[in-house]
Amino acid sequence: MRIGYMRVNPLEKNAEQIVEQFQNKAQVKRMYWEQMSVKETSKPEFDRMMEYAREGDEIIVPEFARFSKTLMELVKTIEELNKIGV
Repeated sequence: MRIGYMRVNPLEKNAEQIVEQFQNKAQVKRMYWEQMSVKETSKPEFDRMMEYAREGDEIIVPEFARFSKTLMELVKTIEELNKIGV
């Protein structure tokens, strides 16, 4: 299954439209997104996505900056996803 995830800046007034356009363009079946600033540490939708992801799933993101805050976080997440076959 194709899963989408993105973090949207809280200042973006058309966040829902941005997410919907991405979801349609990327043809994802399940979309997780949160509207939050870079300073926030809690990512409940990201955690839900990680719990939901299964072997064979694909996670589609519009850009790495909307997926993780740091390179180390990105590498750790990719390692976790590889372990379960995503």
